[in-house]
Amino acid sequence: WLQWQSVQDSDGIYWMLPVITCTVLMGLALDYEIFLFSRVYEYRCKGFTTRAAIVLGVSSTGPVISAAGCVMAMAFGGLLLENIVSSNQMGMVFVFGVLVDTFVVRPILVPAVLSFADKFNWWPTKMPMPVKDEYENSINLDAPSIDSL
Repeated sequence: WLQWQSVQDSDGIYWMLPVITCTVLMGLALDYEIFLFSRVYEYRCKGFTTRAAIVLGVSSTGPVISAAGCVMAMAFGGLLLENIVSSNQMGMVFVFGVLVDTFVVRPILVPAVLSFADKFNWWPTKMPMPVKDEYENSINLDAPSIDSL
């Protein structure tokens, strides 16, 4: 129905497609997540609460990671213009995978997991007591909070 001749003539997926795409997409995703998590860790070490560190980390790395994801999706989109079936298939998986990681995993799933894990995020490291919230206001250390549970 698309009149996409190179895909229309295929008998199935290329046998190396899962191996190649999984390794490349995992590498790209881990690169983005390390960039995000290092920023969250940096804010937490500066005395922000875990929630504040997550909010500030995601907001400060968001534009850079989103732009990089869009550039990668456009670059992989070039594979869709090939007449080789395996290149078309890889291009489609790469574009879809990068866009899902950029706009679903990084801004929604990673912050949710980080907020649920709380103290386990920093496990071998001893973090300082949080003294600032996401608005850089001093917090009352005597009041109960999620970080003190």
